[in-house]
Amino acid sequence: MWTFKMSSKAKDKLPLLFALVYCLSFSVLPSIATSAVCGPSTFYDDTNDGCICNTDPPQRRRSNGEPGNRERKLVNDNIRLLGLFDTESWDWGEELFNYTLSMINDRNDGWQDDIMGNGTFLEWDVKNSACDGTTASRAYWADRTDNDDIPPHGLVGCRCSAASISSANVAGLDGVTQVSPASTAKELSDKSQYPFFARTVASNLFLSKAIVATFRGFNWDRVSILQTDTKFSTGLSTDFQQLWTGEHDDESGIWEGDIAYSHSIVINQDETVNEESVRRALNGVPTDDPINNSRVILLIAHDQHAFSVLKTAAEMKFQPDTIWIGVDAWSNRYPSNMEDFMSVFPSDDHPGYLGITPYLKKNDDNLNFLSTLQEAQCRDGNMPWPEVPGHAAAQMVDSILALVRALVATPSKERRNGTAVMSHLLDLDFDGVGGRVRFTPSGDREDPQYSLFNFRRVNGGGPSWVDIGKTGSEIGSTEIDMNEICFADVGCGLGSAPSDSYPVPEPQLVLWIPIVIGIITVLLVGATFSYLRVARKKKQLKSQMTEMQKKIEAIKNIDNDLDNINQVVDNAKKRQASLIMKRAALQGTPSTWIESPETLVPVTPEDEEYWSVFEKMRVTIPNVHISKLWRVQNKSLWSYYSFHKDRLEMNNIQPNERRVWHGTSSLDPSIVYADKMDGFMMQFAAKGFWGRGIYFADKASYSKNYSHTPVKSQTSDRPAPKKAELEMFLTRLLVGKEVELNQNMALTVPPIDSKTGMKYNSVTGNTAGSQVWIVYENGRAYPEYLVRYYVGSRDESRSPYESKKEASKSGRWRSCSFELDMPTSNLQPNSSQLTVRQGFWEYLSDSGWVAYDAANQALIERTFQDFSVTATSSSIVVIKGPEWEYEVDVAKMQQKNTQHPLCTEREIRFHST
Repeated sequence: MWTFKMSSKAKDKLPLLFALVYCLSFSVLPSIATSAVCGPSTFYDDTNDGCICNTDPPQRRRSNGEPGNRERKLVNDNIRLLGLFDTESWDWGEELFNYTLSMINDRNDGWQDDIMGNGTFLEWDVKNSACDGTTASRAYWADRTDNDDIPPHGLVGCRCSAASISSANVAGLDGVTQVSPASTAKELSDKSQYPFFARTVASNLFLSKAIVATFRGFNWDRVSILQTDTKFSTGLSTDFQQLWTGEHDDESGIWEGDIAYSHSIVINQDETVNEESVRRALNGVPTDDPINNSRVILLIAHDQHAFSVLKTAAEMKFQPDTIWIGVDAWSNRYPSNMEDFMSVFPSDDHPGYLGITPYLKKNDDNLNFLSTLQEAQCRDGNMPWPEVPGHAAAQMVDSILALVRALVATPSKERRNGTAVMSHLLDLDFDGVGGRVRFTPSGDREDPQYSLFNFRRVNGGGPSWVDIGKTGSEIGSTEIDMNEICFADVGCGLGSAPSDSYPVPEPQLVLWIPIVIGIITVLLVGATFSYLRVARKKKQLKSQMTEMQKKIEAIKNIDNDLDNINQVVDNAKKRQASLIMKRAALQGTPSTWIESPETLVPVTPEDEEYWSVFEKMRVTIPNVHISKLWRVQNKSLWSYYSFHKDRLEMNNIQPNERRVWHGTSSLDPSIVYADKMDGFMMQFAAKGFWGRGIYFADKASYSKNYSHTPVKSQTSDRPAPKKAELEMFLTRLLVGKEVELNQNMALTVPPIDSKTGMKYNSVTGNTAGSQVWIVYENGRAYPEYLVRYYVGSRDESRSPYESKKEASKSGRWRSCSFELDMPTSNLQPNSSQLTVRQGFWEYLSDSGWVAYDAANQALIERTFQDFSVTATSSSIVVIKGPEWEYEVDVAKMQQKNTQHPLCTEREIRFHST
């Protein structure tokens, strides 16, 4: 399979002679054979004795039919479209867009002649959206400025999901309908967020399903994942892991999907791959551990990034028999410099990559479009394309056709009414250049199919993508021609795919084992003779076998009963979700929470909380600075966490709550803090030194290695990151009863405590200089704070204060923490008449109970005793601190800051000793 790419610069330099010769090959020769009658856009040349492309073609007709003229105001019922593309990666995009719209305007070229109404023509503009949201939104507004602040009727684009998300947001404000030929992010299917967006591709969810189906077609169940930190890559990685991990029972059998290794690769500000990040990711693959390693690596990246990663891997001689799997963002595409790329491979070796792309069927509509396009290119003196440049180009044409059909069907005054246009768009059903075009109610392409390719050398020459089969999105739909596949470092035409795992070396037989086996054999022989002599026990043995048979039957009955409780479990889960929501309404929340509709509530450097987190972080990362800090206020998660805490206490187990750190690596933190059920989930847990579990660390320096790198173009409830910023959670963890163990990667649950007969709640151990805790169930941790930070010199624009002391001098300082500014009384009470009690008064701070100082102890105790003896006495005593005044109410057992409006009431108690 040969994929054609043409840059605009190269196109301008092509000699006209090549265009004439090529056109002669596909349209002229047939004409010569039939009395030298030349086809469209060609003429007969006596000198050459044949038909050649017309060297002086008519200019292409634009919106109003006048050559080269483009009106700023639409004529009659004309329709104006805007094309937004990544013009560097799609260097063919603008040319294809221009020709497609010109061919639709031409009512006599034999292609889509009846699509437009009488007197209606298309106008258009093309802007570069690049591959990020900022550029895309600016391009849209620039188009409006160029057109007297009048928006287009429709938008075709973008290539990348981040760009489409941004353009859909701004275009949606104008009611403009957008159709993308390539953006696959799952969130774009959400009609509550993107009501006027559709696409001629399926979402990442269907691509993830197709990847799973393909892997099962090769009989693989263990893979590794490398993905870049773009919106597209992280979203697809998350979708795939949700579908892949865990136990399955489907057409391919009973199997368990395993992620051997996962790592995120950083993309620099200039859109290049961070080389150090690539090497760190590759060096982290457990190549020296065949039990846990995988030969198969799913690489999720765009083509400009993927080939850089693959070249680095080849240069490092990384695991030469790796089977690299590519998604459509780089599959069936080529590196920008093929000679340089292939220079790192042996001349006789196959790269062996496998790729998955949307299925492209070359039907009559495809060939008719190509023929008409070639004639138009000849007419303009351009080199005709030998084929439509891949599935993305076909989907661009289908996007244009779908949008034009929907706009033509909509009354002219309603064409910027996205609801009206979308209603016509979702009703479409036609044969396009890339196959049948239909849309789901969420605007995705219906019933997507995918082609499978193998990147290998062809006939001993250079590499090419070879078609090896196809797949749908369901397991069992994959069709693969194994004879066409060449695997790196293994060979071609194997008949079956190499295993996803490596053979584990058999242990060497040590000298004492045969001796032990001999002794055991002698003992077994002696035991056998003894048994034969005891014939009288035969009857007893028969009776025992009968009893055993009865037990087996009983066990079968129990198994049958267990098979019938799946529905009961599902109903219980739904009931659990309902009860959690009801419990959230009754459950108390932390005293630091404020009224806010947001899940992420900013904590500023003027808040005491900020410095408590900062100081805890600085204990092990001395040169760290916080650029953003958010308090997570998720009532559903808090209620679920409190439920687990109560459950421990009801079983007479101390919750042993700790504040610990957790990094989510490639998983976006929003998956945790925005979840309404579990938060930290075992479904995303990877294998570590203590098995598959959720890991938390005492030291921030340890979790720093697993920090998440936020994506600069992500449109979420968090702002875009600045240079070198990372994110991790400070969490509350219910450790419960813990057991310290040596490293054991086979663990799936904590061991049983021999004293109680119950499992420990957590496992703990030490690694890389930090104590870590591992839990093996959901609901045991709450993401209290999300910290965005950087390491190095302080940037005053991100971290305005050097210290808490400096921040406290600002006019905006807020202090609600009593443990750091503990109130002290300036009064000296007479304690001679107090009844002496053994104990002390304390208040509940954010981190636990804290005792008052001696002076305040006496004041509160006198007030309590006076109130207890004389009902008319006040239950409130005022104590003064260096900055604030506080009211302590011994009747309500509460303390309140009377001078600061943001401070909440605190619980107090008398602790007997």
